[in-house]
Amino acid sequence: MNVATHLWMFLLLTALLLPLRGTAQPLCSTAELSRNCDFFKEKKSEAYISLEDGSYFTNPLFEGTSKPTPPAKRLPRERIDELFRFARENLLEEIAKGRSYQSLTADEKSQFRKIETLTKFKLGKSSEHDSCKSDGPNASYVPSDHTMIICESFLNEPSSLIVQTLAHELAHAIDPCHQRLPLLKKNIAKLLALPKSEDEWPDEIRKNPDSRRTLSRLRAQPAHEYSNFTNVTSLENPKVLEELEKQGWFEVAAPPVPANRNPNLATYNCLKAIPGIREVSNQDIADLARQYTDTVDNGMKPVDRYAIDSAVRKNMRDYQQCMPSFKGFSQMQEAMSNAWAAKVLGRWLALHPPKNETEKLAAISLELREICTPEKLGAKAATNLVKPARIAAGEAVRNSEIHPAGRITNDSITLSDPRIQNALQCKPMPNQTCTRSLGTLGPINKTEETSASSAPKKITN
Repeated sequence: MNVATHLWMFLLLTALLLPLRGTAQPLCSTAELSRNCDFFKEKKSEAYISLEDGSYFTNPLFEGTSKPTPPAKRLPRERIDELFRFARENLLEEIAKGRSYQSLTADEKSQFRKIETLTKFKLGKSSEHDSCKSDGPNASYVPSDHTMIICESFLNEPSSLIVQTLAHELAHAIDPCHQRLPLLKKNIAKLLALPKSEDEWPDEIRKNPDSRRTLSRLRAQPAHEYSNFTNVTSLENPKVLEELEKQGWFEVAAPPVPANRNPNLATYNCLKAIPGIREVSNQDIADLARQYTDTVDNGMKPVDRYAIDSAVRKNMRDYQQCMPSFKGFSQMQEAMSNAWAAKVLGRWLALHPPKNETEKLAAISLELREICTPEKLGAKAATNLVKPARIAAGEAVRNSEIHPAGRITNDSITLSDPRIQNALQCKPMPNQTCTRSLGTLGPINKTEETSASSAPKKITN
């Protein structure tokens, strides 16, 4: 063959191979899906990245001198209602795994009930709720009311991100800490019949510090349009709660699930083993117990004016690992909520597959905002773990430290869900296994639109 023929064959092979190279399946990692954040660098003149439906998300690498006003379009309240319903009903399906309510174990029924009874939310303004004062979209679970606050900043966000965040906050009702405490349905009429002054309450209540404290808390949270439920706190005496239930002040809507009976223990243990996620050790718990005993014995009681019963002491000691104000905090609440959120996001993406790179990144954009900021790019630290010196000093942790780092959340939890991997058309990595033991696997009915149509049979409140 002559030179011209060789050249022609070379050009032909190049033309055939280049498209194949360009369509190589990326790994299911933040770096490969965002092209090491190059997606945002290429759009550095745009403060907001828009989708076809008019929603948008923030570009963390925007380089303008001043950030322009966000686009005015907002999702109507009815659409947020639909997305909330989708997140809630699909989380119920993940808990039930195709079984009827009657077929669930007692502990799974408790989880199911905690989600089933969380039916409404409040739209929050930044002027009214601390959780809504952050720059980005946010929502929060409120254990005392067993309800949710959804910040108004959410109304511009992509639907996939909204569904994921709503599912995360819903899942806090059954996270490793909240599921250990019972959910109560208050007898509103009986509570409101109590005199306004506690000094006029019946002697059997007024003279029992634990009874008085519990009923005072329940009465201070009157009935409203959102919820008649409340979670028990670690300050309440289990023995007194049992007596108050017999007296008809409330009924237990969902019993506690002890840590050793967690129905999702396999997922919990998998998440706990991920490098960079903090879980309390036995030594941490021993140190907390010693620290707490010293505090109480020295008269510095970390509660109100009421005496502390020994059962309440034990409650608080065992529960301190769930309180970020104590040094033994755990990131497992957030990690498990992230895992449940991944299952629900996977169901959403199976029904609404992303059509392009922008829509794919929108689904994981919340964590990308942290990862792709200038100060994070190229940084070696990939965790939010508190430095040992601060833990030893007993310093309270910052809110950002309660959550696993964004890269860990995306790479080890969210992107481990098979449905998300399929929707984003990425190749699973060997360590992405934790969500496979949680909830359901397999295809989703493509005829479903915005809510689950086959949720297990519900029981009355």
